[in-house]
Amino acid sequence: IKKKQLNSSGDNYLEKRRKLQLPTIFYEIQELKIVCIEKIRQAEEKPKNLQKFYNSFKHEDEKFPKNPFIFYNKVGQWESWRELFGLAKDQWLTYQELKDICTNNFIIGNKTSKNLTVLYLKIRDKSTSRKKMPRHPDEFYKNTGEWISYKSLFGLE
Repeated sequence: IKKKQLNSSGDNYLEKRRKLQLPTIFYEIQELKIVCIEKIRQAEEKPKNLQKFYNSFKHEDEKFPKNPFIFYNKVGQWESWRELFGLAKDQWLTYQELKDICTNNFIIGNKTSKNLTVLYLKIRDKSTSRKKMPRHPDEFYKNTGEWISYKSLFGLE
């Protein structure tokens, strides 16, 4: 009941927690990371979804933030779920590496942008580098300034 009365997005968050006699201090992110690394080490299987895995044990200690990505992001300490659990960061292919895969797997056919998008997803699904290939390369490589078009990705421009 107390938790329903608490709105964590408000400006008086700590004051509300004190009034409701809830803890005002969560673990420092490094302390939480130690716990998360230990939890994943003890897990019988490596969890597929780290956020769901965290949710499965966050109730064990009131110093675990309900939403660590929100709490630690507010203070500039949040990186990712993988970082929280001490797992290696995702390694994405460079644009040129992705272009080489797409060019090598290109099948002559209709060269409209829509079909190339579908073709890219098929190549991605079958590739051994699948986990290193972004689902939406147009959005991912746009942020790096390398994206031109799907036609360019397949070596057609």
